[in-house]
Amino acid sequence: MDQFTRIIIALVIALIVMSIAATWYYKTTQSLQTYTIGLVWIPTSAYHQTVGHDLMRALHNDKRFVFKEFSVPSANDVIALNAICETALDSKADLLVSIGFNCTRALSQLSKKRQAPQPIIFTGLNETVTLSIVDSLENPGSNITGIYEAGLYEYGHPISVFLTIKPTVKSILMPYIVTADSNEPYIYQAQKIAERFGVKVSPLPIDKIENTMSFIAQAITHHDAIMYLAADRLSIYGSSIGKLASQHGITLFACTPDAKETAAFTYYVELTHVVQATADLIKKILITHASPANTAVIKIVNKQELTINVNRCREQGITNINPEAIITKIQSNPDLEVVHNRIKINNT
Repeated sequence: MDQFTRIIIALVIALIVMSIAATWYYKTTQSLQTYTIGLVWIPTSAYHQTVGHDLMRALHNDKRFVFKEFSVPSANDVIALNAICETALDSKADLLVSIGFNCTRALSQLSKKRQAPQPIIFTGLNETVTLSIVDSLENPGSNITGIYEAGLYEYGHPISVFLTIKPTVKSILMPYIVTADSNEPYIYQAQKIAERFGVKVSPLPIDKIENTMSFIAQAITHHDAIMYLAADRLSIYGSSIGKLASQHGITLFACTPDAKETAAFTYYVELTHVVQATADLIKKILITHASPANTAVIKIVNKQELTINVNRCREQGITNINPEAIITKIQSNPDLEVVHNRIKINNT
């Protein structure tokens, strides 16, 4: 073997060794690198509690991620909400996660205004383009992308579930907060479904959220049931609405977990898939450096969960509650397949 050949072989070996060393170094530094995730949320909301805590638990064992919480006590305090969003954007968080409509709207507006660099992932929204959060679901077009909870009441509208559970109902009060993206279309849909069964649905528009309890207290006695839908800001009063319903013996069917302890029935989104999709999206953006602008919003088709609170049912006009019979009735209705295997009984 001549000298030239030996030099070539040595160079090849050196290149291989350098390549292996570089790969090892890259993997080692990647495994050691930590990322701070800023969580912008309202922990007093049951939805926020579930998503936020489950998300932190989902990434707890991955030492690359550290959470920093930016919380505000109430969605009603717009000044505090904007201030906490400013603080989150000023922080050194590598990525921000906003939960729900109020946090996402405030954070996205401030981020776009300031042209902030942090990627933002939202969750807990069923409207995004109309709210100008993203340009489109396929191409968000900015530093913001997230989880779009599609199919809200496309299958198993809560009014259908409620009428199956309590066919004797005659008049349902449906309060909602008046906003640009309010639940009004779903309430009118409920009216049309209920009309076929001879049941009256009375919408109760509330212009200011602080008037929620006074408006409901004035109207509740004229009905034998009350229902409010998901993604409505009044859900923060869910527990109080449940207590009011018990005082008057009127059945509450709540579509958020906020009233789980005080409503006869709660019917809300099963959040396991939402949490996992959010965790996967965090990794995609931080670990593989995917651009939010080109990362399509993930569409999750909602799956509902129904909880029957036996004690509250007895307080709210269903004295002879039979949970097993209710489950059989729901499971025999093919239109309610979305909740067939997601029914829980609370006897406490």
